[in-house]
Amino acid sequence: MTTHELHEVYSFTLMKNQAPYPLKERIIVRLKVEAELLDNHTLRLISIDENGSSAPIDAMIGDGYLEFETEQLQPLYATITEKEAIAEGVMRSSGVNSGNATSSTVYAMLTLSSGVLAYLLGKKRYDAYKH
Repeated sequence: MTTHELHEVYSFTLMKNQAPYPLKERIIVRLKVEAELLDNHTLRLISIDENGSSAPIDAMIGDGYLEFETEQLQPLYATITEKEAIAEGVMRSSGVNSGNATSSTVYAMLTLSSGVLAYLLGKKRYDAYKH
């Protein structure tokens, strides 16, 4: 069974005169990545929208950075890697049938979503505290 590990979560906002500023052209975004993650062939970048839905981003790795082009910034981006389940007992106790790819995918997305949801809740509380 393959699960995903969440490493870094990024949030970007372009501002002009203390107000959000929309992109008017395609930009290149470069994210510095930890050296040990650069050697991981399963390193991926995903975007996360306001509803918590994620989508893979076509990013290139080079010179210690993940780089991608976009015309619209999403609220969040995250780096993830794949990892194998360590023990068969872990899969059984989580209710995942290791022979069912759909269940494995759902479990991986739920695991990832719970980490992102925790981050979003913390960010909302922080933003509310700032104002």
